[in-house]
Amino acid sequence: MSVHELENGLTVVLQQDDSVPLAAASMWVRVGSGDEPEELAGISHFLEHMLFKGTSRLGVGEYDRRVEAMGGALNAATSRDYTNYYVVVPSEHLGELLPDFADVLRNSTISAEEVENERQVILEEISRKADNPFGYLVDEALPRVYAEGPYTHPVIGSRETVSGFTRDEIAEHYERFYAPGNMVLVLAGDFGEEEALGLVREAFGDFERPFRPYREELPEVQYAEPAVHEFPRDWNEAYFMLTFPGPAGRDLAAAARGDVVESLLVGGRSSRLVRSVQERQGLVHSINAWFPAWRAESPLVVWGTCEPARLEEARAAIMEELERLAEEGPSGDELRRARRQAANAHLFAQETNLDRAGMLGYSMVLYGSEAYFTEYGREVEQVGRGQVRSFVREYLRPEQASVFVTRRAGE
Repeated sequence: MSVHELENGLTVVLQQDDSVPLAAASMWVRVGSGDEPEELAGISHFLEHMLFKGTSRLGVGEYDRRVEAMGGALNAATSRDYTNYYVVVPSEHLGELLPDFADVLRNSTISAEEVENERQVILEEISRKADNPFGYLVDEALPRVYAEGPYTHPVIGSRETVSGFTRDEIAEHYERFYAPGNMVLVLAGDFGEEEALGLVREAFGDFERPFRPYREELPEVQYAEPAVHEFPRDWNEAYFMLTFPGPAGRDLAAAARGDVVESLLVGGRSSRLVRSVQERQGLVHSINAWFPAWRAESPLVVWGTCEPARLEEARAAIMEELERLAEEGPSGDELRRARRQAANAHLFAQETNLDRAGMLGYSMVLYGSEAYFTEYGREVEQVGRGQVRSFVREYLRPEQASVFVTRRAGE
């Protein structure tokens, strides 16, 4: 693996792997919903859609057709901290791919007509998300978890903001953030590094655009006071989320400890919450945990489903298990299993060239280096019983929990 910086500020990461004749290109732009002013909530996601809608050289849909003709596949995603565009092709087509990939990222037309077409697509996405119980709960929870901070609105935006975006606002967002100094390009696969770097220079070397964020730093996070929030929904069972104020994901040691604790709690049938709350006591139909690693402080979440009448019992049983883990810590066997699960999940996420490109890009964007790719396993192995107890005591205290639940009115 090698890391390079072009004269225009574009970071380029090259990861060779000749085990299969494929090459993945993954562009990471350091902009997501956390960088948006409240009135522009969802504009990063809207722009992601627009970059597939043509340039002065490539008509609408032509980029997709050219990739498919190479035998490749492509997609994109927007998060709270970044926007990612990725494509994988047979490695013999890398030189053919990169000029088109660069054109899409540098020269999107953002036509007014396509903005209106895509607006309807995104509004339909918003409608569908409201019917997904946990997607719905996350979007309802975050504005209530935070008193202030960058993550108080959904990545996809709201019907109000998406309906109001103008073509010029989307183009302005594009010009502000899609600048080489704010982007990381990762190539992973079957190529020679010198040749690949030359192809990148040809495609991106003359790309010049200043990075102009709306604000120099993310707003400081302030968590809201713990509370109980109920939402009437006509679903057959109760969906619940318990949220706790968590650390910033850009702290690699904290991220590793959080992943080990997640494995201890919900990592299979022998984990604490699954074994006790779900299987032995039968209080929940399902239970899981989510410890997102965002740039700024991120909530830690335990979530699941249960009968509405058993919600309070389930909540009390979960809190009891958390208190027990904080007091006693894990056994040696538990800890070894949890560390192995966390480390193996990290390895499984590197199986393909596209996986490795994604992990390297994520690492460069969130940590500013390849540390997450290269050092995560070592950090996991250093998580001991004392670190687990300290993490749970600091972040998963029952008195810090907010409760979010959906159930039928009157139940």
